[in-house]
Amino acid sequence: MAAEAAPAAKKLASSLVQASQIPEHGQHIFVYGHFRTNQVIYSLNRTMRNNRALKQLPYLGKKSKPPTLRRDHWRPLATLTFPSGRQGLNAYKELREFRMRHEHEWDFPDLVRAPKAKVARRLQDQKANSIADMAYVLLRQDRVARYQSQHDETEQLKNEAAEEKAKARVAELRKLKEEAQKDTTPEGITKFKALKAEKQHLVRNLGKPVEHRSVAGLWSPINDKRPKAKRGVGRLRGLRGAPRMTMEGVRIEWANILDAEFAANWPQSVIHDTITRGGPRTRNIHSTSHDVLQAPTELEGRIGKLGAKRAERTETVIQSPNSSEERSGLNKLLDRLRNGRQDAMSV
Repeated sequence: MAAEAAPAAKKLASSLVQASQIPEHGQHIFVYGHFRTNQVIYSLNRTMRNNRALKQLPYLGKKSKPPTLRRDHWRPLATLTFPSGRQGLNAYKELREFRMRHEHEWDFPDLVRAPKAKVARRLQDQKANSIADMAYVLLRQDRVARYQSQHDETEQLKNEAAEEKAKARVAELRKLKEEAQKDTTPEGITKFKALKAEKQHLVRNLGKPVEHRSVAGLWSPINDKRPKAKRGVGRLRGLRGAPRMTMEGVRIEWANILDAEFAANWPQSVIHDTITRGGPRTRNIHSTSHDVLQAPTELEGRIGKLGAKRAERTETVIQSPNSSEERSGLNKLLDRLRNGRQDAMSV
């Protein structure tokens, strides 16, 4: 039984490891750009889905919105990586809202009387605006993260001060309790009971953090150990809280890293890099190409040897045209043509 249970345990452990390596929903935002119109599409999946992508493209006039999505017209622009899925979904929501405002709240005086086709082309070009929106969203998250960290430090200092104050009060109550215990009058007994109750209350609450309602606006799924509802109103109530912001692990991979210059400022903690196509498979591709390049080299060596042997045979045949060996087929025809050419040249 133990031998049968071991493979099952290994399989379960490997499946758990694979499940832990799957990124959380919203942790990655894939940005695609149209190579001709500079339109931008945000996607939570690596591959764009036709209907969801078309919903992001506004109708700006005749032939401004394609009936179906042509994936060969769209190229990767950037990939945003966040430390948590909730933070990524928050950024995704804001990016969609900002892009919609760019397309519907534009203010171009030169386009007031322009043809609809020219207006559509100008409004479709959202590449620079989208990159500036990315920087603005990340700067906002950076400010929120710093505020949250400062708030946590302040609350921690308050808790430590309250704990020290409570410890001092407990020591003071211990002395007063000992003095009141000696008083046997009804007033002394009442005072003793009150001091005892206050001491027990302080000892019971010693080391506890501030009440949860005081930090409801900074609700964190990491620090909150209470069980969470998986469906219904309780789940929606838990999702109302603002996500925990942190800039550690925020990363942007660019197809062309010079596109980052469309934004004036970026948070200092954001890491900028270029998109690595294929990830670990790139090494396999390089090794395969190296093997493929080596194969023709060996083949060329063999062809060279065969060519040298054939040249030696040809020289032997030319040097001894009157050989007594029996020749047939193509060799006879070549000898005949060669002899005829030599006779013509001599004439």
